[in-house]
Amino acid sequence: MQIATKSVVVVAQQAGLPETVIDRHLDELTFFALRLRKAERKICQNKLRGWALSNNPAKGPVTAVLEECD
Repeated sequence: MQIATKSVVVVAQQAGLPETVIDRHLDELTFFALRLRKAERKICQNKLRGWALSNNPAKGPVTAVLEECD
């Protein structure tokens, strides 16, 4: 998984961090953004897995279409 340094800088600027803090702690900010992204991805995967394994009748048409594609 990759995170662009430029996007980390833009988010830090939008958060109101001074340029000196951003320049000094860019590696830590990038590492923090990567950890957040990994955690978010794990949560989304777990929600998707839970949805796929549930017996909710509302998901019937979606699973039927997916089974036809296999």
